[in-house]
Amino acid sequence: MCLRISCGPLASLPSHRSALLALAAACAIGLAAPRAVAAEEQSSPETQDMADEEISVTFSAQADNQPLGWSAIPAPGQPHLPPEAWALPEDSVEPVSGDFLPGIYDVTAIVTTGPHEGETYSARLTIEPNGPRNFVIPPQKAKSR
Repeated sequence: MCLRISCGPLASLPSHRSALLALAAACAIGLAAPRAVAAEEQSSPETQDMADEEISVTFSAQADNQPLGWSAIPAPGQPHLPPEAWALPEDSVEPVSGDFLPGIYDVTAIVTTGPHEGETYSARLTIEPNGPRNFVIPPQKAKSR
């Protein structure tokens, strides 16, 4: 089961803490930002036909069985996608699966407990009807100070 939330106040879903932490981290590191879909961005019938079919995909991060909070956010500039984020409501030991409309997504996994707590994995992925179904999300490189 996944959770689809619009990018409203994060405090409105306190029971989904780890998923929201992953989503907040994705926003904080610049992989995602809340957005609204303007009326002129609504999809055309041609684009809607292409976007109606959800695609089941699997994500893994090779995080040595660490519990992860997962989220995926549509990249900006895709009017055929709804602006909601995808997140798992509980920490998960990988791999995890979800159903997505075709498009480009910023996927983030964050280690939620243990010695590697806070370690982040992230990637921008393209999900296509004839594309890959299994994605390995790489670790985010530490920023030098």
